[in-house]
Amino acid sequence: MKKAELEAFLIRKGFKKDRYGNYSKDKKHRWKLKKAVARLEIKCLHGWGKVYGNYYKNLEITENDKIGRKK
Repeated sequence: MKKAELEAFLIRKGFKKDRYGNYSKDKKHRWKLKKAVARLEIKCLHGWGKVYGNYYKNLEITENDKIGRKK
């Protein structure tokens, strides 16, 4: 998967890009996209905490229309 493919998927799922380049649907969850990695983060008491992260090359869209790790 490429970064552009992940961005298109997130937009299709209703995520909005903020001024920092992160994608979020609500104030509690966000996808942070970097040059080589994507991270799913949740809002914690002390800021944002990483829940999941991986290189783009290891990600794929599953048949359930979700993001998962390549097998």
